[in-house]
Amino acid sequence: MLVLLPNEFNLDKILYLTMVVDSEIISPSSKKGSNSGRFFPKWAIYTASGIGVLVAIGLIQALLPVIGMAFLLAFIWSQSTTTRRY
Repeated sequence: MLVLLPNEFNLDKILYLTMVVDSEIISPSSKKGSNSGRFFPKWAIYTASGIGVLVAIGLIQALLPVIGMAFLLAFIWSQSTTTRRY
């Protein structure tokens, strides 16, 4: 805050005027003061959860074909390595 004062004020008075403490601030020792920094808006929580669901669906869509092919290759390998006598 910039305070322009006439020349008759000295530095102590300027510092006193600019460093006034607001008495309406909640003290950190009270219950409201300790919980005041932990507030998230509902839209932010819903947005984050929606993005998380989309990322999870994308990961599942990317990994399911890989897992399916791994099982298919394991089945083909097991069938090709067994010895059959006809």
